[in-house]
Amino acid sequence: TSSSMYVPLQIWPNDTFFHEIDKVKLLLGILYGIVILALFISAVNAIFLKDIMYIWLSGIFICFFLYLAGIKGVAFQSLWSESIYWQEISIPFFMNLSYAFGFLYCRAYINLKDLSNKLDVIIKSLGILGLVSSLLCFVVDYRYIISYSTIMTMLAQVICLSVGSYSWYRGNLSARLFILSWTALFAGAVSFALIALGTIPKTFITEWMQELGFGAMVTLMI
Repeated sequence: TSSSMYVPLQIWPNDTFFHEIDKVKLLLGILYGIVILALFISAVNAIFLKDIMYIWLSGIFICFFLYLAGIKGVAFQSLWSESIYWQEISIPFFMNLSYAFGFLYCRAYINLKDLSNKLDVIIKSLGILGLVSSLLCFVVDYRYIISYSTIMTMLAQVICLSVGSYSWYRGNLSARLFILSWTALFAGAVSFALIALGTIPKTFITEWMQELGFGAMVTLMI
């Protein structure tokens, strides 16, 4: 593989391995159920409230959901098991789309156009960059695009948190919920990155922190 790979060596006595697999399936089922329900609510809000903000939010849910499913191997097993090529590029592809929709959602939720025209243009441009970067996944070598996508995803979350904090500072109290939800997502992303780098040990909390952060973000945003 040209990407990072964590290979934990562990001996599973008797049937404990199968019990662990059942536990993982249960946790993933709960997470996917929450995301599907949130996606349905977001889609209904987009239709009846005619608010484009919920379209961007739905985009975040779908793309980050498929990214996590790709990381866990569920997407390859269930959706595109015949395409190893797509499994490889799908991870950076959905990473870039996720932060692209994240920037667009940030603009709409914070109402950046009223807060700062310059900041609004910057965030909009970064969203477009994310869309372009997702297309580059098809032409740029995986080892380069995955590194770029990881860095940009982390930066995107920091930028969204900073914009939310600035909006709160300027008197937008609703930005507090935005900050809390993106903090949960950022904590999960940092935990996953540190595990991949071998900086922190792989435990139940650190291993599932990315999914827990996303689940918290989904719950708070809805």
